[in-house]
This record gives sequence, C-alpha cells and structure tokens, in this order.
Amino acid sequence: MLANKLSGAIGVIEQYSDLQTRASQKRQLKSSIDTLQNSMVQMSQIVKQFQILKKANTGFEPTFDASTMARIRKVVQDCKTGVAKQNIRLDNLTEFSQLTVQMQEHLKSTWLAYVKIASHELIQSLKVMTPLLPNPERAKQIHQSLTNASEKWPVGTADLVTFVNNTNEGRNLIASLDVNKEVRKFLDLVVAGNATITDLNDQVLVWIRTHKLQTKMTIGFR
Repeated sequence: MLANKLSGAIGVIEQYSDLQTRASQKRQLKSSIDTLQNSMVQMSQIVKQFQILKKANTGFEPTFDASTMARIRKVVQDCKTGVAKQNIRLDNLTEFSQLTVQMQEHLKSTWLAYVKIASHELIQSLKVMTPLLPNPERAKQIHQSLTNASEKWPVGTADLVTFVNNTNEGRNLIASLDVNKEVRKFLDLVVAGNATITDLNDQVLVWIRTHKLQTKMTIGFR
C-alpha cells in the first residue's frame, strides 16, 4: 500500500518535472525566437538602407564583400532550420547579431569615407573664401551642412541628395569668385595651408587692399 502511494507520488513528481522542463524549453525557444526576430529586423533595415543609398545614383556605391554575404546566407539558413526543429543554437544567434553590427559599421564607415573624399577640400575652401563670395550667408549654410554630414548617421535618400546638391552648389559658389589666376592660385595655397609671404606678389597685394582684407589675414611661423 505504502509502496503504491510512493510510486504514485514519484510519478506525479516526474510528470511535474517533465512539465517544468518543457515549460523551460518553451521559454528558452521563445527568447531565442525573439532575439532572432530582433536581429532580422535590424538586418532588414540595413539592407533597405543599403538599397536606398545604392539606387540614389550619386556616386556613392556601398558594397559588401562576398564572404560576408555568404556568412549571412548560411547563418540565416541555420536559424531557419533551428526554428523548424524548435532548437535554435546560441552560436547561430550570436553570429547573426555580430554580422548585423558588422554590416552596420561597414555601411557607416563607407558613408563617412565617401563624405570626406567628396567634401573635405570644399569645406576648407568655404572656410577660407566665404567672406569673399557673392552670397556669404548661403556659403555659411552649405559649409555647416557639409560639416554636419561628416558626423550624421544613419542617413537616407534625402540626406544623400542634400549632400550631393550642397557639394555641387558649394563648388559653383567657389567657381563664381571673380579673381585672376594669380589670386586664385594664392587662395588655393591658403586653403591648402601652403601659402607663404613669397606668394604675396603685386597682383595679390592689390587684390587684398581693394577688398580691404588686410586685417582679416594673419602671418605665422611653421
């Protein structure tokens, strides 16, 4: 009699333990699926941003190397298999998360490199020449916008188009500065930080006096 009761009690405990194990497995599976869905959403946003920027036809051509894409395809397939088997491996989730961060950082660094190459020299030119330009207020706005672009992330089509338009307008403003070749050469040297006293020839000095720029220029030692 006692043995039967003990046996029954043990059976109940085993059933309860089995239920707890199943419940724990379900919670773990749900947590894994939530993590996977979050990574999928982030990956989807990166791919969408990549496609938007690539289709803008502005000279910005972000790319991902073949090995990275192969790793992404493999880990996605492994995760799909894990979902089907209700057993998503932790290392697959970790790799998916790492790849998502890697793609985001790659796209960001590609954008910032593009911005630097396309605008660094122009930003320096505007910094020096803005007071001399026909529309200095607009030149200031463009200079600030281009400077901000080097720090902004994430970006979309509107940001990219604005950046391209501003670089084009900025170059046109610089080109519109009505000076002779000698003065233009001198200004280019100033922008590059290579101007010396020997570059102050008669034509440059006359131009400086004519535009009352004497107090706006300084002399220093290297």
